[in-house]
Amino acid sequence: MTIENRAQSQQPQAIGGERLRAIHYLQKRLGPAQGSASGERLRVSGLRTFYSQMANPTLDFLESVSSSLVAMPYRNLEQLRWACYEAGENPTRYFERRGIIIDGSERISAGIWNAGELVDDISHFYNSDTGKLMYGGELDSKAFADRAFEMIQIRNGDRKIRIMGEQVKTEPDLQRRHKMGLKLKRQVLDHITKFPFSFQRRHSNEEMEPTWENLTTYSGYHTELRPKSGGSHSGYSVIPGAVMAAESAITRLQIEKRLAKLPSKAQDRFEQLRFQYGAKSANLILLSELVDQINRAKGRDFDSRLAVPAFRVVPVDSYKAWREGKLLDGDLQPYYDWASNLPKERIWGSDEEMKADYIVRSSAVFSEDGANITGAGIYESVRVFGGATFQEFRDTVAKVYESVNSPRALAYRAQHEIDEEEMGLLIQKYITPDTHFMHNQSEQGYMNSRLAGVPEFMEIVTETSRNFVRRKAVDFTLGMRVGRNEDAFDDVHHFPPDQFKIRPTLPIKVAQLTSIIERIWGGDIQVEFVVDGFDVNFVQVRELPEDTFSQVPEVKFPDETAIHTGASIGTSDLDLPVLDDEADNSEETGAVVFPSNFMFSMDDNSYRLPKAGVVIIADTNSEGRNGHIQTLCAERGLVCVFPGEYEEDKPTLRYHELSRMKRVRVVSNGIEARLYEGKQENDIKAEEQDEVILFDRSEQFRNE
Repeated sequence: MTIENRAQSQQPQAIGGERLRAIHYLQKRLGPAQGSASGERLRVSGLRTFYSQMANPTLDFLESVSSSLVAMPYRNLEQLRWACYEAGENPTRYFERRGIIIDGSERISAGIWNAGELVDDISHFYNSDTGKLMYGGELDSKAFADRAFEMIQIRNGDRKIRIMGEQVKTEPDLQRRHKMGLKLKRQVLDHITKFPFSFQRRHSNEEMEPTWENLTTYSGYHTELRPKSGGSHSGYSVIPGAVMAAESAITRLQIEKRLAKLPSKAQDRFEQLRFQYGAKSANLILLSELVDQINRAKGRDFDSRLAVPAFRVVPVDSYKAWREGKLLDGDLQPYYDWASNLPKERIWGSDEEMKADYIVRSSAVFSEDGANITGAGIYESVRVFGGATFQEFRDTVAKVYESVNSPRALAYRAQHEIDEEEMGLLIQKYITPDTHFMHNQSEQGYMNSRLAGVPEFMEIVTETSRNFVRRKAVDFTLGMRVGRNEDAFDDVHHFPPDQFKIRPTLPIKVAQLTSIIERIWGGDIQVEFVVDGFDVNFVQVRELPEDTFSQVPEVKFPDETAIHTGASIGTSDLDLPVLDDEADNSEETGAVVFPSNFMFSMDDNSYRLPKAGVVIIADTNSEGRNGHIQTLCAERGLVCVFPGEYEEDKPTLRYHELSRMKRVRVVSNGIEARLYEGKQENDIKAEEQDEVILFDRSEQFRNE
């Protein structure tokens, strides 16, 4: 049997005498690069076979390999160690450059990892300067083989669990996903019972039993597998992710059965209420009637409760009477009495109580909160402080009524070909957000169930931040409790929320409730919310025009090969100069490259962002995933490119490579961005440059 024949064997097998001699001969081929082309090809072919066999070796095979490695001179051991490092960066490219095509790169990658760990384990006993054993004596090849074998079994189990977890996440059918989740649950529990398994709560050394209840209850737990043969497998991340995937799949079917019983929006009744009280009041009346059903349907699966603040509606007939000068004080008195007697609120930190504030909102019939027109910000809504007199209340009502014929309202209705308007009123208790333990964070704002231009996302905007969440991820984790399972929601955020501006759990809680109401309304919606402790108050809900919020801009990536890829915010096709990231770029247009977003704060660094253009984050290390830069870009209408999920076949450049470029072309569809070499100055002067911005979300954001 020739070496070439043996190189074709992909499956490990028991080691006989002839096989053992072949392995020894093979190990010799794993030494220095050969002088001739055929010799080098033979060496690399031997590496390929060796790595393939190391993916899932038998213990006999490992003992043979370990024996060969222990007998190697230290110089050859280091060469093999370097070969593992070099091939491990990109196995496919490593072997293709040496004239060998590999099938099953994942298997080869696993073998490289296993081989590298075994070689590292042995190399650590040598003095790197002298190449001699540091402690004298002889190395126990069997002990190395036993330890490597057990670690490989752990990693193979990890790999199986990881694959099962990905399959669960991509399965669209809830019934099949539920069964796959149960199977994954059994696989995880079986895996952790095979090896010593350590489980502690976050920021604590408290040991806890690795039961499924504990695993699904405590987020951020630290796990560690300790092989019986010695050593440790720290920084373990497969089990938490798999647990959350399995639990999400299991609970998602359970909550779906309850949500399926919720009624759809009664459109005929909405139309009736709209003509009687206006569209805003009609939407809130329907929502308030469903609050108890929604809370019962979601059960205990949420760490929040949907609430609608107390309100009263004033009919359109009152506006008609006011317009004709026939609205009497007696007509408004019941509404004033109700608002004046709202439950008092206790001042935080004291025993004093104060009368509750309320707000008088417009509720137009034809040009506000409709399926094809929003009328957002066109008509007045006025806050009234607790203890206001009747005259102040009446003046507030008149101010809202008068806004029907304001120049802004007349121009808006003319633009949409609406000849006349009638107005109802919504008088609602004013909810103050719970800000007892916050600094610059905001607990109120609005959420669009679908992001304009990027329908895969939901958008949440508060007074201090703007964030995007993935619709599919929200649906996948719909049955999970945020407070108990925070780690399950890492994939929900398109970029990490800036914790200085918003609580990371807030977008998830609002998104979960919004997605439920969206399915009831049967289309894209916008909700305005205020969080007050456990309650997520939806103060209004409106449909969003389909042609505005579901339109997807066409972004075509060039046929040429990109030099860098990443996740993105904003859609664009821009060719820009690369600016100095340490300079004041506040009045510049261009691309700025930052090495990472670690400890990037608005107060200290905002001047480094361009006035217009693109911001590129080269790296987000584990400590730097704070979302500061992404949040600033979303707020300012800047395109942002940042690292997404790592994929071996996607090109990425490092900070020093990106920052040294003169110009860069950035093509982004709002989810993914690809970078290309930009036109040089001579090329730009030679031909007229057409700058194309396919969609600028900042314009709509600023208008709102």
